[in-house]
Amino acid sequence: MGPWFLALYYGAVSLLVVYSFTLSSRTINNTPYLLTGYCFGTWLLMGLITLGIRRAFKWRIQLRVEK
Repeated sequence: MGPWFLALYYGAVSLLVVYSFTLSSRTINNTPYLLTGYCFGTWLLMGLITLGIRRAFKWRIQLRVEK
């Protein structure tokens, strides 16, 4: 998987997550600009979490190989 695919995947999932949370809300705060910020924040958070998980697995594999 290339970096473009992962970026698109994170973006699509973050859009789904943010819009599902704001779907039932009837407030004026859910403007497209505010939702864009939420989407970017969710995308960034998901990217950092998956990066941490990938590094943890790489670190674990390195420990097994070195033993």
